[in-house]
Amino acid sequence: MRKSISMVVTVRNQEHEILPFYECVLRQKRVPEEIWFADAESTDESREILKKLEESDDRVHVVRTEHANLSRARNLVLERVSTDLLVFPRLSDRLAPGYLRDLAHVMELDSDFDMVASGYAEITLGGKVITTCKDFGGVISWKKMLGHCFTHRGMKTGLWNKMLRRDLIEREQLSFCEDLEDVTYFWQNRWNARTRTVEMVLCFF
Repeated sequence: MRKSISMVVTVRNQEHEILPFYECVLRQKRVPEEIWFADAESTDESREILKKLEESDDRVHVVRTEHANLSRARNLVLERVSTDLLVFPRLSDRLAPGYLRDLAHVMELDSDFDMVASGYAEITLGGKVITTCKDFGGVISWKKMLGHCFTHRGMKTGLWNKMLRRDLIEREQLSFCEDLEDVTYFWQNRWNARTRTVEMVLCFF
């Protein structure tokens, strides 16, 4: 069954990166139903560029925040998205044409999948490839990921190359940690039966 996709990306004073990223999204073999830009107090031309995109493309939605950090901006978007699947790329990312199509295809094969991860390459401004991670792509169990967070305190995992189900975010009460300014930490509310308290569990950066 075909699932709808939202792409969520944050912006702060990145006027020169918005249009290249947007054009990269339009070149996807499967374009997302919703493209969300979370603008956290941009003071350059970012706001005007985003306004024009929102006016010209019905898929583009812009959430603007005053006196808030990027994590808060992401949480405001989470309150508004209506699609089945979400991805959180960075504005500086350049996505392979089949990126969304391939990730969504895996998620559509089995509704029990919590998330799927892609491989990636880090490239300098001059085009030099620094690192690649071709073997990272694959289906991830949410419970296994939480298990790593509990048993391996030093382990963290990037959110920007993963696709998640929206109902997972709602079910697990996930949100970005607003105490952190510009790091994509994802937190989960978890009940501790021993202490009878709700704990905030770090899941992603």
